[in-house]
Amino acid sequence: MTESGQPMPTPMTPIQVRLDRLKRNEAELVRTWRNSPEVQRHMFYSKYITAEQQTKWFDSIDNDANYFFLVRQNSRAIGVVNLKNVDRAGATAETGVFFGEPEDAIRGIVALAAAFALTEFAFGPLGLARLQSRVLKENTRAIHYNLGIGYELQPEQEHEENQLYCLTPERYRHRTASARQMIARRVQASVHP
Repeated sequence: MTESGQPMPTPMTPIQVRLDRLKRNEAELVRTWRNSPEVQRHMFYSKYITAEQQTKWFDSIDNDANYFFLVRQNSRAIGVVNLKNVDRAGATAETGVFFGEPEDAIRGIVALAAAFALTEFAFGPLGLARLQSRVLKENTRAIHYNLGIGYELQPEQEHEENQLYCLTPERYRHRTASARQMIARRVQASVHP
């Protein structure tokens, strides 16, 4: 059994990772996660978020320029991944990710499967050519995660608090080829926009 009480997957039982478009009735769960000290300390905006602020935020992102997905592992909601400020003319968007429970944040295969599914959606059906990610310079876990997927720190960011990283389809595919094959054997990932 895992710490969350779920059975440990066996090699014959694939892990199910599903990205479902965030719904209004799920925004409060996201707010609870977002206000937790473990998540909050890694965010550029680190103040407490009220229910009213969360409702306004949801209303601002519930459109075709923003794709916020609830990450589900074997049907249990565990985090959020997103593409925001999608610019179809410029073929760019900004990405983000966080997991609601600390134990889920360290489950590398699930985090990678969610990131890969989101990135495939961005570079595939959405037809984007470049993804951007902003990471606090002291968030070493997120920096290593982004570098592992193929993001590159942009010039003149070394002294910025909220640093800009970028990813192209070519760099992503080259950097993650073997990891994507390994995850595909263990995980069934799907995106539901």
